[in-house]
Amino acid sequence: MKTQPFCKPKTCLDLLCLGFNGTSGVYKVYPTGNRRYSFRVFCDQKTDGGGWTVFQRRMDGSVDFYRNWYSYKLGFGDLNGEFWLGNDKLVAALQANPKNELRFDLESTTNEQAYAEYSSFNVSDESTGYILSVSGYNNGTAGNSLLLHNRMKFSTFDRDNDITQAIVQLCIMALGGIGGVILPI
Repeated sequence: MKTQPFCKPKTCLDLLCLGFNGTSGVYKVYPTGNRRYSFRVFCDQKTDGGGWTVFQRRMDGSVDFYRNWYSYKLGFGDLNGEFWLGNDKLVAALQANPKNELRFDLESTTNEQAYAEYSSFNVSDESTGYILSVSGYNNGTAGNSLLLHNRMKFSTFDRDNDITQAIVQLCIMALGGIGGVILPI
């Protein structure tokens, strides 16, 4: 008896290698390699060679990012518009690849653009507070803006894990949430 191999993509980079180059959009990934665990992600197959999994996008303010811990854990929004993928899905996606890079692209309301790239990126699971690990700033015009956030736990208004609580809460309220980032996995 011959069985069919399980050839499902774990990452957006896998999709790129399977020939989905140049076609950005929503795809299903299987980050653990188990066909029973999958979720949809937006893959950017154009920026800097493609293979990027977008875990946040903000464009026009149509989605409220001032949300509680549970909302960020599960994710919210529309993958074809503004969204947060979800912390648990982000962790699963990062675990699918032993080496992850981070890139974030910013654009102002006057169409000014900036970006930053990091050669090493990871986020721990919920039991440790989704700790950000980022290093190797190696390129970009946005500066090394994540340096101060390295090794920090994730925070929301209902679960404050920040060292500088008052300052961060003011920034979150002023900005209406978190900025945009994409990562290659």
